[in-house]
Amino acid sequence: MKIFIISYYFPPIGFSGSRRAYYMAKYFSNKNYDVTVFTVKNIKYSAFDRSYDLDMNIKIVKIPTLDPQRFIKGKGKRQMEKLRIINSLIFPLDNKILWLPYLKKVVGDYTRRMKPDLIVSSSPPPSIHIAISDISRKYNIPWIADLRDSISENQLKTQSILSDYAENRLEKKIIHNATIVSTVTKNIMNRLEEKYPLNREKIILVRNGYDKVDFQYPINNLFKYKRITYLSRISHLTDIQAFLKAFRGLEEFEFYYAGVDETGELDGLIKKFKIEHRISQLGYLEHSRAMELINASDILLITLAERSGIGDVSTAKIYEYFGAKKPILLIAPHGTEAEYLIKKEHAGICMRNSDTTGIKKAIFELLNNPKKYICKHPEKYQWERNFKILEEKIELLLERERGETSHE
Repeated sequence: MKIFIISYYFPPIGFSGSRRAYYMAKYFSNKNYDVTVFTVKNIKYSAFDRSYDLDMNIKIVKIPTLDPQRFIKGKGKRQMEKLRIINSLIFPLDNKILWLPYLKKVVGDYTRRMKPDLIVSSSPPPSIHIAISDISRKYNIPWIADLRDSISENQLKTQSILSDYAENRLEKKIIHNATIVSTVTKNIMNRLEEKYPLNREKIILVRNGYDKVDFQYPINNLFKYKRITYLSRISHLTDIQAFLKAFRGLEEFEFYYAGVDETGELDGLIKKFKIEHRISQLGYLEHSRAMELINASDILLITLAERSGIGDVSTAKIYEYFGAKKPILLIAPHGTEAEYLIKKEHAGICMRNSDTTGIKKAIFELLNNPKKYICKHPEKYQWERNFKILEEKIELLLERERGETSHE
């Protein structure tokens, strides 16, 4: 069976969006699907990861673009600020819409020639669903819209009447035209089911996950200081200051940060709290090195800022934290998807952003009783298990279509 997977983000581009598309392609290839991935060609980005081994059976088609990410130089804060300004002034949906003419032509040509059995498009950017919806309808091919963020109520949206209109219109088009709509969090799935009750059957939850291979060989920590580790972007969606404010009085701990500081504020905060001697900034780590750091840590950190739409966020890294079987400290507002999962799995302690004293107490509790805060069912969050849910939905879909065809 032939499957096309369309994802703007794909290795060697870094971060979680690429990982989801990579493991999806890998899963279906291992299940003997004929997999072709369509992704973007030659863009500027803040992180690249060349450590992923790509299955030789997976065909990769790279499509050029004229969107701003191709031309804007620099990394981190400067690049993200420029892109956000351009997005808010010019593009009501997202600036990757300038990829659409090339995407539609290339995927359309491949679809006409290869006649795939199924097309998957994974967002963000949400604009890619416009092209794939049209191709799906033109060639009568089942289409899965994979939503890593909510379209109309996401934490990255540009607040304007025009953007609200564009996002709601696209969301309705996706729900109406897609054969299956997969979401990454329960919050997003529930909200879509409430908004579109007649389409509930096609909306499913397919979480992000972790690869069990990354945690086959756990490391026993024998370091002088206890390690608290944070692997993520620092952005307007996170609140690293809430952690650092509590960390400054904990002399027996070291803090390891691996990621990209898109705010440009981390160095200033470190100096402000006078904790330079206990912090290691490692930059963005390729996946294999990041997993080594997780395995060598005592406490794993997640921070989320107090802002609209943050409730949908679980962060993709949480599943790798689950797989590592290490205690998690979450600093976030009440009601996030991350809090729901951590409490459900008894995998850590959830603290509010302003509770500096409580955060300190939580760190010592996690350190003194680590076995009390280990994810109870880590196997539930493996990539293989999650994509099995999607595969079973696909099989039901195709069986139903074969049944309808036989009765014609």
